[in-house]
Amino acid sequence: MPAFRLHADGGEDGRDRVRKGREEGSAGERERPARPGHHPEAGRCRRRPRDRHLPRPPPRREKNLIAFLRGRLDEKGEDHALIDVNGVGYLVFLSQKTLGQLPEIGSPLKIFTHLVHREDAMILYGFKTLEEKQMFLLLIGVSGVGSKTALSLLSSLEPGQIGAAALSERPEALICPGIGKKIAARIALELKEKLKDFETLFPEEGDRHEVEEALLALGYSPEEVYSFLASLPTGIEVEEAIRLALEGLRAK
Repeated sequence: MPAFRLHADGGEDGRDRVRKGREEGSAGERERPARPGHHPEAGRCRRRPRDRHLPRPPPRREKNLIAFLRGRLDEKGEDHALIDVNGVGYLVFLSQKTLGQLPEIGSPLKIFTHLVHREDAMILYGFKTLEEKQMFLLLIGVSGVGSKTALSLLSSLEPGQIGAAALSERPEALICPGIGKKIAARIALELKEKLKDFETLFPEEGDRHEVEEALLALGYSPEEVYSFLASLPTGIEVEEAIRLALEGLRAK
């Protein structure tokens, strides 16, 4: 019996039906209304383009974790001291004034500290008083003044003397070993603005000027007056400051 093959008309074979079904399905999808509040692209997983970096979180400011050390003096050097705190030795760099005030080897002591982070090292600086530490932080905030320069200045002058020289605009009083005229002028200029946040050892600026003018009018030299102003306690009255000045200056 002869075999017959049935051929579907154009558009009715399987391939055309599949293609037609896909096209109709695509058309149906295009005509399907979007759901309220639903973005057409929502739900799709997009790949991050290459050669791009994810945004980094903002850097966190780290606080100085070592505020002071309390232990025993293990060793004294030319510019540093080794402090034993519960069996751990801390190498601390100090000003010459602070080094000269350290107790005997093996004695207990407390040192205020500031830790400086560098790319190749971490250096710990120490101070006998909190005022010295505060002045050190102000000095290293001056452009062009590093930790060694600040220690050089604190090795020659007390914090109050540095503040008095800056407030009275006398950069020549800041010249000392390691501090030349140029850097002294910069310190006096920038430090005067910073001293408003510093707990100085002399009266408020307005009272200080009043005491200064009174003593200069009495014939005392500027060096004597500024040296005395640097030693005044905080919050003292103008009249009391002048009385103490007369007693102290006459005794010299």
